[in-house]
Amino acid sequence: MQEFTISDIEAISGIKAQTLRVWEQRYGILIPERKESKHRVYSNEDLKQILCIAHLNRSGLKISKIAGLSKADFARLISAEDSYQPDYEKLIRQFISAAIDFNEEQFNKIYQSAYTIIDFEKIVLNIFYPILMQAGKCWMTDEMIPSQEHFLSEMISSKIELEIQQLKKVRSGPVTLLFLPKGEYHRIPLLFITYLLKKNHKRAVNLGGDVSLEVIQEYINKKQVSRIHLHLITDFFEHKPESFIKKLLLICKDQQIILSGPASANIPIIHKRLFYLSSMQDILHYAGLPL
Repeated sequence: MQEFTISDIEAISGIKAQTLRVWEQRYGILIPERKESKHRVYSNEDLKQILCIAHLNRSGLKISKIAGLSKADFARLISAEDSYQPDYEKLIRQFISAAIDFNEEQFNKIYQSAYTIIDFEKIVLNIFYPILMQAGKCWMTDEMIPSQEHFLSEMISSKIELEIQQLKKVRSGPVTLLFLPKGEYHRIPLLFITYLLKKNHKRAVNLGGDVSLEVIQEYINKKQVSRIHLHLITDFFEHKPESFIKKLLLICKDQQIILSGPASANIPIIHKRLFYLSSMQDILHYAGLPL
């Protein structure tokens, strides 16, 4: 069981520690366990309850009213349609703040609290992707140094990799080979696409970033591959995008080639084996997991 201090709860929920103490003492709301030192210690369940109470309070329900709810009424309010909407903007700020401090422990605590109430796919789409966009802006305006952005990317990558590891291995069916060209290192979108494919019981092999055409040719000569998937963020890689795709089509004579990512929009090639995914909805539909 994960343990949280009152300071952790304040940072994650946005409710000040003094307010939490008042709720506890005046209204009997959420009385946590105490350590021998008398310091409060909160569990995952405590955290989830606080987040729900905070949401109801921000929605206009007075704390005195919340305190008087029966367990059944409280559960009914929380489970009602649209009764709980995660505060994505607050979570984004908290994750970025942890990255600025290189605080891995705090990052993990914020993630764990989000993971208990938000589907993993929604965490990636509504929190992690916007975080990466925001981090890029912070870096360009000197609010975030490159090492902080790298820390953030590695923390996010580790969460997606963990989810991939927990999926059941798919042992039959067509194989999709995913990779990034030489000079392209933005691997998070490709990791997420790998996760989506595998979650939908499709075989996928991710070779990662900075992969040469020679490696691709060697792989497809030895293994059966039905699709090649690239997600292109920049056009700074070894060959110009149009030239690179033409060479890839020559090497991969029997495979469909799937292109996604912003840089793929700049490739003016039309080919019967070349398919473009121009939006996240296209990617989700292609992976078989529309959200």
